[in-house]
Amino acid sequence: MKNILLLLCMLYTYAMQAQNLTWANNMDSPTGSRGVSSITTDAVGNIYTVGAFTGTVDFDLNAGVFNITSVGQGDIFINKTDANSNFIWAKALGSIEQDIANTIVLLLI
Repeated sequence: MKNILLLLCMLYTYAMQAQNLTWANNMDSPTGSRGVSSITTDAVGNIYTVGAFTGTVDFDLNAGVFNITSVGQGDIFINKTDANSNFIWAKALGSIEQDIANTIVLLLI
């Protein structure tokens, strides 16, 4: 019985395919912090991220600078980049309290 389970585990492991990393980017900021809650893409490959941030955060992950400062304990952000992770825009939503976004969904109209 143990030999059969071992054989099944070996076959399962052999059948698994490794994932290839397409791109990755650092989301760090020296004067604030940001946490991504959800990511989605549109039909042409633009990438939308949503989450919460505190302090001042640079939302342009490339050479440019697009700083947004939170107005409260933590604000919501929505960020759009193209398929190559080039910055398009970022928006902040928030109050003086802690604001949290859990997910992002694009509706096609």
